[in-house]
Amino acid sequence: MVLLALTFHEFAHAWTARLFGDPTAEEAGRISLNPLVHLDLWGTLALFFCGFGWAKPVPYNRANLFAAHPGWGRWTELGVAAAGPLSNLLLAGVLRVVLVAEPWIPPAYRDVFVVMLYSGIVMNVALFLFNLLPIHPLDGFTVLRNALPLDAALAFERTQGMGTWLLLGYLLLGRMTDFSLLSPAREFLLVHLYRLA
Repeated sequence: MVLLALTFHEFAHAWTARLFGDPTAEEAGRISLNPLVHLDLWGTLALFFCGFGWAKPVPYNRANLFAAHPGWGRWTELGVAAAGPLSNLLLAGVLRVVLVAEPWIPPAYRDVFVVMLYSGIVMNVALFLFNLLPIHPLDGFTVLRNALPLDAALAFERTQGMGTWLLLGYLLLGRMTDFSLLSPAREFLLVHLYRLA
């Protein structure tokens, strides 16, 4: 489920960048559902030893996006950034629909199948919310930067250097205290996904 979530997330970034006129990710071989294309060595090790991890960021060229869509470049970059988290929300919904098919699973495999699907739903909802935090290098930073008026966007971009430390502090605080800004939103989304189909 982790591999599926991370792979689909990065594939969505790469595919959207190509859709909006930037071939950089395609030339790097990143428009792929092969997990090996997207795995990052340190991110994978962190996943096993620290409980969180990451995939290789998808490369894209802002200049190509701006050239392909004059006057709309900031919105296309926002779209590329938002594609990853939105793909996780979409995947959570698809897994919930598949979960409806649970009575058709042979009884010997039903429990494992249900646990696996439910874990995938929770994980994808969590990834959707977490990646939308407006902290560099998460997708939410790029989404907010491109949604803000230009002057505010330039000022916001100057916070980029603090992002890694803020993110590390947030993750450590969560590990030590079970604190999460995202819990209420995650519970809300899970309830609505549970009612889906």
